[in-house]
Amino acid sequence: MVAGRAGTRAGRGGRVASGPMASSEHEGLALALELTELGSELVAQRYRRDHPAAPEAEVDDAVMAWFADRPGAPDGDAVGRRVERPGRT
Repeated sequence: MVAGRAGTRAGRGGRVASGPMASSEHEGLALALELTELGSELVAQRYRRDHPAAPEAEVDDAVMAWFADRPGAPDGDAVGRRVERPGRT
């Protein structure tokens, strides 16, 4: 869990860690979220270009469909083979 201040984070048992590692984890998460937002904007832009008459709701649906089933990552981005876990979907 990322705390409110840059450079700190709650660790196991609610302890707060600080230092360069906590800061780099925060920056890494911020970058990942920024790249996710950029990706969704690019998908929306391409959909609008390919379907100029599409209403905004249709564009939103296309972006959500991209998140649900991205080409090149049908089982997610993890390395290795897929392992089925009982009780999970």
